[in-house]
Amino acid sequence: MNIHEFEQNEIRKKINLAFSKLRSEATIKDCFYHNHDNCELPIKNAHSLQKQGSLILLEKEFNGQRFLHCHSKSQLNQKAGKLEFAEIGRKKASTFYGFCDFHDTHLFRDIENNPESTSIDSDRDCFLHSYRSYAQSYHSKFEVYKFRTPCMGVN
Repeated sequence: MNIHEFEQNEIRKKINLAFSKLRSEATIKDCFYHNHDNCELPIKNAHSLQKQGSLILLEKEFNGQRFLHCHSKSQLNQKAGKLEFAEIGRKKASTFYGFCDFHDTHLFRDIENNPESTSIDSDRDCFLHSYRSYAQSYHSKFEVYKFRTPCMGVN
């Protein structure tokens, strides 16, 4: 590694650290459920897709490692000299801090604990999947807004 590559790596590390800190500060931990009377902390890092269901189907395997491509994060492929989707594990995929322990556990128990029994013909199952997906999308929009406001001077 020459001095130029070393300097580029150091700059990249500083940029990644700064973005990591900004993302951390923009993270919102709030239960999306409309009635907070039954909320129990902590706010969980919940999946918007079933960890044991849909995410397994989306996983890829390469050299014995299983991963998903993350569309909201990129990584530099130094050999190809271009940005590509980041590879992340199923445990971190599609997660957000959008439901407290009580609501995450009780609302989605049926579709999370028994993914093979989830049916596209069940209005309840479809609603629960849609509700959780909508909550994640809504949640991420507010995080983007929170992230942009201090950085970009957005009011």
